[in-house]
Amino acid sequence: MIERDRVSEDRPPPPDAGALNVFISYSRDDLDFADQLVAALESCGFDPTIDRHGVSAGEDWKKRLGSLIHDSDTVVFVLSPASAKSDICAWEVEEAARLSKRILPVICRPIDGVAVPPRLLDLNYIFFFAEPKSPGSGFGAGLAALATALKTDLDWVREHTRLLARATEWSASGRAENRLLSGADILEAKQWASRRPKHAPELTALQLDFIKASETSETARHDAARQQIEERERLLNDAEAAQQSQAEALARAEAEQKAKAEALGKVAAEQKEKERAQRRAKWLVGTVAAFAIGTFTAAIWQSRETEGREAAVMTSLAEKAIHEQFFDRALRIALQASPPPSLGALVARLGGDRDARARGQTRRSRNHRPPPFWAARP
Repeated sequence: MIERDRVSEDRPPPPDAGALNVFISYSRDDLDFADQLVAALESCGFDPTIDRHGVSAGEDWKKRLGSLIHDSDTVVFVLSPASAKSDICAWEVEEAARLSKRILPVICRPIDGVAVPPRLLDLNYIFFFAEPKSPGSGFGAGLAALATALKTDLDWVREHTRLLARATEWSASGRAENRLLSGADILEAKQWASRRPKHAPELTALQLDFIKASETSETARHDAARQQIEERERLLNDAEAAQQSQAEALARAEAEQKAKAEALGKVAAEQKEKERAQRRAKWLVGTVAAFAIGTFTAAIWQSRETEGREAAVMTSLAEKAIHEQFFDRALRIALQASPPPSLGALVARLGGDRDARARGQTRRSRNHRPPPFWAARP
């Protein structure tokens, strides 16, 4: 069971949730110093974490301690002859280095020539005892120096912890895409990485993969969204073009229908005009025919009346010639016009031969009309 250190009633209240989390790595031989250090850090506004459990046989202590180190912002390693020889403390240092945690070694008592873990050789030590080689050193001076070191690049270190936690969750989920950064978080993460202070911890490979995968996924989402927008625009343009084409086809059909209606109207008008012309022509022909018939009839009646008068005159003259025995003159008079029925009896009186001659003369007179009787000589 994991037990985080809890302050007693005579200690200051715990720091707020935004305080820097500090994991205390120590040996069980240095527990009293570790307790004093925790209390001092809490009074300075930090959030220290300390594991007070010993390692039991068969316990998965690496998982327990690794989780505490993973969640911390900085690891403070209490260096002493006991911790320098501890395999568990050495593992904690390596785990902190693997997670690119900032490691601050503090020396609680002289090392006495004990070999220091390799990861700590190049780091600056903070003395919490009166070290002759470091004038003014002691617990108070060491606490002040540690507090200053913890506050250095504080925001950048906190962001390191936060992004490491996000990257770890992403990796634990099988690198699920829904666990990646998105939008402005990607730009902020890239800017944060580019602002790494000189002495700040390096970014882990997992953090770098996490940021890169987030950027790649975001680009793919943007590309997909752009393609969707382009596809929607294409479909919209196609629909508008089809609608425009349909409207143009409809307009052409309406124009053709209108032209056809106008042509039919024109043909109908021409047909009506033709019918009117035919009716007028029929009326005119009928009128002319009636007029002609009337005129012809009148002419016939007038001709018959004139011929009747002429025949009466001719008959009178012919009878006079016969009475005076001028038979040739009577024959010529009879031939001047078509002989009426009354002339037949007169001709019959002329005898057989004369009657034949008179008939022959009458037939010839139909083709050649002789001059009027008054022009003939006796």
